[in-house]
Amino acid sequence: MKLYIKQKVFSFADRFSVYDASGNPKYWAEGALFTWAKRLHVSDEAGEEVITIKQEIWNWLPTYAVYYKGRQFAIIRGKLSLKPRFEIEGPGWLVEGNLLGLDYTISSGEELIASIQKSWMSWGDSYEVEIYNEIDEIPVLAVVLGIDAANANSSD
Repeated sequence: MKLYIKQKVFSFADRFSVYDASGNPKYWAEGALFTWAKRLHVSDEAGEEVITIKQEIWNWLPTYAVYYKGRQFAIIRGKLSLKPRFEIEGPGWLVEGNLLGLDYTISSGEELIASIQKSWMSWGDSYEVEIYNEIDEIPVLAVVLGIDAANANSSD
């Protein structure tokens, strides 16, 4: 299954639209304005909030708490490395990026959960996400948006 994530440009807060392979809208995400720590709310096509991503600001490396329907289910924690690396506490995933930070894989041990390709020729951030198990759709979406937030903060 594939998801396509596109950031809206010229917006005061982070805004993303998420589409399926047929181009149908599935989710949208909107950042909170005027907050000390970065916060992103993700809603499904029915308007129900399914994910909240909150930056934990008192850490040396990027750290984000992920809530699914109000309950914390993961922590995205940056790791020291030459290439982008994140540990996803909760599901026990590891995210590894290439040297440029454009391509990522999400794995659990030897099992590949998803692959992520960031388009570098677009206005705003755009991602193509291939998810190998439909059960992991919402957690993978949360991880991609959390990594985008971490990368945006490190380039500010």
